[in-house]
Amino acid sequence: MSTKSETLKIEEKTINLPNSIKTKNGFYLKKNHAIILAASILLLFVGAILITYYAKPQTVYLYTPETTDSSLMNADKTIVYVGSYSERPEGEWLQGKASNYSIQAYEFNKTDGSLKLLKEYLSDYVGKNSIYMCTTKSGDFLYSINSLVGQNEESNVVSFKIDKNNNGELVKINSIEGTGGQNAVHISLDESENFIFIAHYDNGGSLSVYKRNFDGSIGQRVFLDSFNAGNLHSVYSYKNKYIFAPDLGQNKILNYEYNELTGKFIQNPNQPDGLGTESGPRHLVIHPNGLYAYIVHEFSNDISILSIDSSSGILSIVVDKISTLPSSASSDGQFAGAIRVSLDQKFLYVSNRGKTNSIGAFEILENGAKLSFIGAYDTYGKIPRDFFVLKEHLIVLNQNSANAYTYKINKDGSLVKLFGPIKIGLPLAVIAIEF
Repeated sequence: MSTKSETLKIEEKTINLPNSIKTKNGFYLKKNHAIILAASILLLFVGAILITYYAKPQTVYLYTPETTDSSLMNADKTIVYVGSYSERPEGEWLQGKASNYSIQAYEFNKTDGSLKLLKEYLSDYVGKNSIYMCTTKSGDFLYSINSLVGQNEESNVVSFKIDKNNNGELVKINSIEGTGGQNAVHISLDESENFIFIAHYDNGGSLSVYKRNFDGSIGQRVFLDSFNAGNLHSVYSYKNKYIFAPDLGQNKILNYEYNELTGKFIQNPNQPDGLGTESGPRHLVIHPNGLYAYIVHEFSNDISILSIDSSSGILSIVVDKISTLPSSASSDGQFAGAIRVSLDQKFLYVSNRGKTNSIGAFEILENGAKLSFIGAYDTYGKIPRDFFVLKEHLIVLNQNSANAYTYKINKDGSLVKLFGPIKIGLPLAVIAIEF
């Protein structure tokens, strides 16, 4: 029996289509039904692709204290790394004797606050004068900058694999000699951990960016910005969209737009001159909610609370000149140092170097918009240059006394000394990982 057919014209060619099509199983599909079925399958396929693309979770950046992941708060083992001068720079400002070791590793005991020396790393292996360090959030890699202070030479940067199966031993991956500036003082990573930022203090100041390779090694330099009259002291990424860099010499916070694909910066057109501050902006910490930041001024020993416009990157001063010292203390002869937020986001701490030699503690209120002074706590040494905040503890380094102390953080944010002193040759920076 013959079947009726109709004619379609496609590209000037004539094709005859039957009104029904026989399937392998013997069923007959009407021509229109077959077309509808094929179109439905195509729509389902396209829909699945669109859902997969548009339903991808957005990246949300929470600002945990420099490179320690808050997910590690309940870990069993804590390894503390201390960077030190292996060569003593010239000048009466620095007291004490340098050792031949640039990095020391300790195991921290959460019960009694003690620090047990695990290993000391000679400068021949890790580089001279480990000024500052950072780690990846997972705690698998550590990066250190080496500054040859007073030698008119560019700084170096070194990468390490952290061997968690061997008490956090540092296994050197590679190093870069000549980072594009003198006296590197700060190193950090962007949120995706694809690029490494280095701030240089001397010779006008400069900022360099290096690619971070998948294996943890340091790749090529992708960006360098040098200044004529600055003293860059630190550098931070904000939501992988903007970069904030306190410049102590120019009394302002530089503001950049950041390309997270290339690692390169341009001046933020919304705030091309940055945010002007006073008395030597040194270090900055961003509240974990991303709405506020806190900048500490080295020469006036005070903090400014900054609001951050997440869409434009504009920084604005909300509250200015919050003293880090007790009301009875003068800022003369005092120099603020490090600043950090506790892992539970309730407290902020800052170090005071000079006459008081203390850690100032603040309660964070109103979702980060306000600080309430708790007290200042003796560090039992001279020049507390750096400290690190764990879940319930704080570790402080006294640079000119060449020692360290540990503290218990009470529920109200106050500090109680637990352990110390432990002798460390001219300590500069401290960081910890937990696993």
